[in-house]
Amino acid sequence: MAKSFSILPNARVMPLQGTIDAFVSGVFHNGVCLPESLIEGRSSPAALVEPVQKLSGTYIFGGYLFGHFGHCIVESLAYLHIIRQCGDFPILFMSPRTGNFALNKRILRFLNVFNEIILIKEPTQVEKLVIGPAGSQIKPPLFSDAQIAALGTFPASREEPSGEKIWLSRSEFRYGGLENEAAIEKTLQEWGWKIMHPECLPLPEQVRRISTASCVAGLDGSAFYGALLADTVHGRFFVFSRRNHMPPILELALSKKTGTLRTFTPAVTHVSGVWPDIVYRLDDPEQILGVLRGI
Repeated sequence: MAKSFSILPNARVMPLQGTIDAFVSGVFHNGVCLPESLIEGRSSPAALVEPVQKLSGTYIFGGYLFGHFGHCIVESLAYLHIIRQCGDFPILFMSPRTGNFALNKRILRFLNVFNEIILIKEPTQVEKLVIGPAGSQIKPPLFSDAQIAALGTFPASREEPSGEKIWLSRSEFRYGGLENEAAIEKTLQEWGWKIMHPECLPLPEQVRRISTASCVAGLDGSAFYGALLADTVHGRFFVFSRRNHMPPILELALSKKTGTLRTFTPAVTHVSGVWPDIVYRLDDPEQILGVLRGI
């Protein structure tokens, strides 16, 4: 496989300043910010200043660590296809946070990435920096074949289909949700569906069950992206969006794993909170149950 990266001497890395939604940062070489070091639509070049620290040796640009499961898989791991090609060099990350990277580390371990992680918090000059294009991004939707392969660690292709019909529940999740989701779950259980609370399961179990199920449905959310950590999926996916937010990036990725995704936007009423803690009420449960009845 032809290499898809460059090794740049004396690159400068400017730390992230801002939030997950809008920030400045970037990797500079010969005074120019490299577009492949930014996230389109949400980041822009920082001001180039003199380095506060210098790193000797070779490092890999890893991108940005976000403490959100879906964003971690699509964006924090966007350079995984490059990391796979580069051995055990340390990986440089930036983040809007200063600590608590347990989720990111857990996902990296699941993907068998055990490189040293270095968080860039101040302007840094790097003797040699490996950098290449992101393999995935949300807008416009992008998922390269190399990135799909790099993420697909769990061997679902060697697993027998479980036949499970799974509802990915948010009823016990601490952030937002659907006020009358429990009533929907009760009906689905009567129809033979399993109610799965992903946040209560170890990551390998999440990925195994989602990738081997015959049908996976639920409110739009990060749990669906666990399917991307398997080498294939066996079933159909149904996403019910609370925000009229169709997930084209998820549809693109699943299509490369032989999966199919259908999205629906049932009518909801805002009950309380602001994003991401919004609680909605489903106006007509039949808008979900009618889709899933008989599956």
